[in-house]
Amino acid sequence: MRVMLFCFGILLIQCKNQDSKSIHQTQSISRDLINGNWTVTNAIRNNRPTQTINGAIFTISEGKMTHNLYGIDKTYDFTMVDSTLLASDQTKYKIEFLTDSILVINTVLQTFHFKMSLKRIDLDLDLESAPTPINY
Repeated sequence: MRVMLFCFGILLIQCKNQDSKSIHQTQSISRDLINGNWTVTNAIRNNRPTQTINGAIFTISEGKMTHNLYGIDKTYDFTMVDSTLLASDQTKYKIEFLTDSILVINTVLQTFHFKMSLKRIDLDLDLESAPTPINY
């Protein structure tokens, strides 16, 4: 019994150490990795799934971010602090996860908390089949 408790304790410590490492790794985001065109594939608004912004496009490059979350293109300057994009309209986009093809961000838009999953896209492809975001 003591051995089982000891093993369980070691397991908990290891899990906590691994979580700390993954959070630390996302603290420094490469601008090269985040630059590009992204589309929203999945979104949660106030802890409930929503499809109203699926298909919205984000274009991020060299300190500028353009999105069509409100139905029209809006462009903002941004600065990056650790794993957060701070847009010139005071909106904060917290990067939770980032690879060369997937981006997960948290933000607050018009008092609604959003968690968005985005995938990298090539805008040269035909995007007419992508859904247009619905204003909420």
